[in-house]
Amino acid sequence: MGAQTYVEARKYADLAMIEGHGYEPLPLENLKEHIHEFDIIFNTIPAMILDEDILKKVKKDALIIDLASKPGGAGTKFG
Repeated sequence: MGAQTYVEARKYADLAMIEGHGYEPLPLENLKEHIHEFDIIFNTIPAMILDEDILKKVKKDALIIDLASKPGGAGTKFG
């Protein structure tokens, strides 16, 4: 469909697998520098990944879908 899909991971082996499947690998430590590029963000990590500091960098019209188990990974106090 022409989407450029980034997938975050921490382990080198996971990043290599992501690239092997044709997606753009993104190390977790680089997320903050790239988050402003994304139109749709899916989170599946059940830890606070998308905190207030990172959410400030997200496009104002971006869609964030948090699929993580409780407690979720997107901040709820950002407003």
